[in-house]
Amino acid sequence: MKSRKKNIAYLEPVEDIPVAHRLSEVFWILGPAFARWADSHMGHHGFTPQRMRLMALLFKNGPMKMSALRKELGVTATNVTALVDALENDGLVVRKPHATDRRATLINITPKAEKKLKDSCGPFKDQVSQLFTCFSKTEQVQFLSPDGALPTGGPGCLSARDPAAPAVPIM
Repeated sequence: MKSRKKNIAYLEPVEDIPVAHRLSEVFWILGPAFARWADSHMGHHGFTPQRMRLMALLFKNGPMKMSALRKELGVTATNVTALVDALENDGLVVRKPHATDRRATLINITPKAEKKLKDSCGPFKDQVSQLFTCFSKTEQVQFLSPDGALPTGGPGCLSARDPAAPAVPIM
C-alpha cells in the first residue's frame, strides 16, 4: 500500500491527490479552525459568539420572531430562549408583542446593544483580520473578485452550471 502525505496544508506536489481535492480538504479544516480561533477572541469584546450572532441578526434585520432567530441561528428553541433571556437581563434586547399576531413575540435590539455592537465590531474585525497579514495584498485579493463576491469558478463549479447565477456575496 502506497503511503500518503498526512499534512495536506503544504503546497508541495502530491501526485496522487488532485489540487482541487487538496484545496477542499484544506478549507474543510481551516473553516472550523478559523471559526474557533475567532470565537476565542470574541470574549475580549464582552460577547459570546452566540450572543454576537443573535444581536447581529437583529441589528441587520430588525425585530424578529423567536422562531425566525432559531432558524437563522440553527439552534433549538430552548437555546434561543436562553440566549434571549440572558440578553434581556443585560438590557441588550427587549421582547415586544407582535402588532398583528397575538401569539408571536418580537425580539428587538436595544440602543445599548447597537452601541456595543458598533463599538466592538470594528476592533474585533481588525483583531481577527490580523491573521491574514502574512499574505500580501495581492494574495489577499486573489481570494476575492473585484465586486467583493466569491469567484464563480470555471467549468465544473456549481456556479458555472448556470451562467445567470450571481456570485455568492461574502458578507
